[in-house]
Amino acid sequence: MTATRKPDIAQIITPGQIKKIKKIIGAELQTPDREGKYLNSTYAELVIMHQSSCIAYGFHACLYELMYIYTNMNVRRILVDRSRTPQQMIDATGLVKYTDKEVVESMPIGNGEITDVYLFSDWYSGDSLYDEEVDSQYARRGLIACDPFSLAQVIIDDPSLVERHIGTHWKDGKDRWCRIEFDQWRRDECVFVNRTTDKWRYCWLAGIPKDPKTAVLLKTIVKRRDLL
Repeated sequence: MTATRKPDIAQIITPGQIKKIKKIIGAELQTPDREGKYLNSTYAELVIMHQSSCIAYGFHACLYELMYIYTNMNVRRILVDRSRTPQQMIDATGLVKYTDKEVVESMPIGNGEITDVYLFSDWYSGDSLYDEEVDSQYARRGLIACDPFSLAQVIIDDPSLVERHIGTHWKDGKDRWCRIEFDQWRRDECVFVNRTTDKWRYCWLAGIPKDPKTAVLLKTIVKRRDLL
């Protein structure tokens, strides 16, 4: 008889997590919709009586869908020299430069020498996004936009990533969106640093964990691999 392989207990959803999810769902079910209407208790009782399996299946599938975004993430661990000026950091990439001097000078330096930079591209479903919408994509993954110094170091360490088109953004001192992108253009490998003038189109976005707990959790499931 072939022995059944037991799942890794550490990877199974815990009773504590299930309790938290129940609390979130319970609160949402008691919240009115945008028109101020609540769920009807009579309809709810009929669904519970006759479609309980659909509730369970639908929720299970929905949770898997939400978890899926973490499976498509990539990571690069880097050592960043933050003693450089923004222009020196751009120059260190060795790429053809298409930059705005004022925007380069506004580049955040970031913090820490060793940084894990997470990359993801599955945010794009055919629709271009405004910068605020891009920030919501970071938030869904427990990330904030990567500082441009860290992303530049990712490219310095692995120049081949330029062909994949990678970017991040920030706001300058006047609350204006700025971005840095690494991409190929006219057969050159280039770095673009400019103020945002249009929506984001398909590219890999670079982010860093928004808090220590998220950093620990992502480190256990996201591994370095080639970008597809």
